[in-house]
Order: sequence, then C-alpha cells, then structure tokens
Amino acid sequence: MQNPRIFLIFLFSAFLFFINCEKAQQQPQPKAEQSTITATKNISVQEAYKIIQNDPELMIIDVRTPGEYTGNLGHISNSHLMPVQEIDKWISQIADMKEKDILLICRSGNRSSYAAKILEKQGFKKLYNVHGGMMAWNAAQLPVEASK
Repeated sequence: MQNPRIFLIFLFSAFLFFINCEKAQQQPQPKAEQSTITATKNISVQEAYKIIQNDPELMIIDVRTPGEYTGNLGHISNSHLMPVQEIDKWISQIADMKEKDILLICRSGNRSSYAAKILEKQGFKKLYNVHGGMMAWNAAQLPVEASK
C-alpha cells in the first residue's frame, strides 16, 4: 500500500516540475549583460610611438603637472600640457575634438587613464591611454623633448 502512495507522490511531483519548467520557458528571460564598449584603448609605448609617427592629426595630451612636464622624464614632442587636476577647465577647449584621435600620457599611466574615463563620459570616442606613461616611454628609449 505504501508503494502506490510513493508512486503517486512521485507522479505528482514530476507533474509540478514539468508545469514549472513550462512556465519558466514562457516567461521572458533576462538579457545577458552586454560587454561595455569603451572609447579608450590602452596601448604600449611602442604602439603609441607608431601612432604618433603615422597620424599627424593626433592630439597628444600630457596630463602631468607643469613641473613633471619640464622635469627629468621630459615630454613627447608636440604634446600639450593639460594637467588632470585642471580637466574641468580644459575639457571645454577640446570639445570639438570628440571624433578625433587623442593620446593621453602621464608619468605611469594612472592619471591618463583617469582623464580618459572623464573624456569618455563627455563623449570623446577615440582615446589612447599609454600604459606605463613617460616612465615606460623613457625605459624604451623613445625620443623626448627636454625642458628649454
């Protein structure tokens, strides 16, 4: 007598399981999160140097302090000193460059990465952050302009 009860409980459980599965299939499934597409590409100093050589329209922004820009690490020729601490002041000056390539560099790559995130939020679309910054640039013995 207990075997038929177990069998009926099993059948009833299986029936409920299949009904719940059917309901789950009918409900819209949440969409998988899309990967975030960023406007910033982190690049090596070698990649940065190639881009600089091949793109005369490239804007190079050095986000270090004036003392660092003219300091012992030097700076990349034709770069523009725009300290990250003053980004709220200079971002409007480059607002018309949202579709142009912009290369950002600092001492190690941290501040330039931070600046890139801010520019990205403001709609800039083609940003390059130099991984390792001027420290890596100097270590690779790439050309620098010293203070005059």
